[in-house]
Amino acid sequence: MAHLKTLDTANNEQQRFQWKLNLVKMLYYKGYSREDIVALFKFIDWLLMLPKGLEKDFKNELKTFEEEQKMAYVTSIERLGREEGREEGMKEGLQQGELLNKQKVLRKQLSQKFGITEEESDIISNQENPELLDKAIDEIIFASSKEEVLKHLKEDI
Repeated sequence: MAHLKTLDTANNEQQRFQWKLNLVKMLYYKGYSREDIVALFKFIDWLLMLPKGLEKDFKNELKTFEEEQKMAYVTSIERLGREEGREEGMKEGLQQGELLNKQKVLRKQLSQKFGITEEESDIISNQENPELLDKAIDEIIFASSKEEVLKHLKEDI
């Protein structure tokens, strides 16, 4: 249909604008998936090219329509990207917080039981493997020296 409307509206930019908008709206009404709408929109956009002024009007009309429908699939790609980035950042932040907490617990327990030097504190701070930090924390209970604890931070998993 988009191809036929391209031919039908070859000499009428305003009519082409209206058909382009109608075809895109039909994608929403038909209940297509977000991925299908984006793919079909790209095809329609390529076939029914508009002059710059009408293209700007088209984008404004489509945005208004999407807001009215609360189905902003085309613009939701940006929103989804931001949400995914935010979730990934939160996950990384939580992991970093857990790592820092393990380092803090190990440093405090080791310091209370054996005392630690600044160099040993740096070894703990530089360890970014949470499994090795857990092993070292677990070892403190049974260790008779701080070397028995710190050896776990030098292991490779």
